[in-house]
Amino acid sequence: MSQTDHVFFFGDLSYRLNPAEDGQSKAGVHQKVVQMAKEHKWRELWVWDELAAETGAGRALYGFTEAEQTGGVYQFEPTYKVKRQAQLEYDGSCIPAWCDRILWKSLVAVKSDLRQEGLRVCGDISTSDHKPVQAQFALRTSPLPAYVRTNDTAFIKFHNLQGRGLKSCDIGGQSDPYVVFRGSGIEEQQTHAKRSTLNPDWQEAECPPLRCYVQDREALSRCTLILVIVDSDMVTSDDFMGSVQLHLGATQNGCAVDGDVVVFDLPVVWCGQHCGNLKGSFSMVWEKDGGPLSQGQFGVKEKGGCCVLA
Repeated sequence: MSQTDHVFFFGDLSYRLNPAEDGQSKAGVHQKVVQMAKEHKWRELWVWDELAAETGAGRALYGFTEAEQTGGVYQFEPTYKVKRQAQLEYDGSCIPAWCDRILWKSLVAVKSDLRQEGLRVCGDISTSDHKPVQAQFALRTSPLPAYVRTNDTAFIKFHNLQGRGLKSCDIGGQSDPYVVFRGSGIEEQQTHAKRSTLNPDWQEAECPPLRCYVQDREALSRCTLILVIVDSDMVTSDDFMGSVQLHLGATQNGCAVDGDVVVFDLPVVWCGQHCGNLKGSFSMVWEKDGGPLSQGQFGVKEKGGCCVLA
């Protein structure tokens, strides 16, 4: 999901309302929910929504947004289970629920480019026992940055990168994690694996510098670096442990800024679930600000500036 600027996830997700029964029969609970819907008690009903509970707990579709205009709550009648007719009337065999959903997720660098402008139920459609949901969005697009392969480019360098509470992939409850750095217009590199730990630490000398093929400061600040965490296996193929989106213009990322150093502590997302955190810090350093990246353990000799992630 980190390979595109925006991802939309929609359809019949089949999550239901799970109201407190308080000793009532199923028919009594059904009548209670229908009456609350008639009274437009959306937020009271939303407390019972299973998908909202799962996303809030980080167990499904972590980081996705829905119903942005109304504070994350659908403010229309539940869309299932209804009779196949133009008028909205519920079938008594199931508790009414918002099964039909529209969610989306954007890279941090372009999150403000997408705005929801409408969300409604299509109540006059009668071909299903679901009432369809319709959303409208406004999307602002920007030209792609120019990638130039020259010796006058920036570099990204991490320091004291730390994983905490990562996903267990091996027998015995541990993993052998390493980090792969990926980004559009950024050279792909990776760290070495740390053995038998869910809380790995990589020091500065263990993190390779990443060459950027974007020279323009403003364009670079709109780029997103994806940090993919992988479990190293000796016999079988390596296991995906999750990924982190790191916005290089991190003042828009909710990160704490300390002078020229930007500190980040971001969630690792695996298959829509929150599985630990990755933290560290970075700063932007260009040739006229502090000189080029010097030759070090990785043998990098470059004339241009550098973007140091510390």
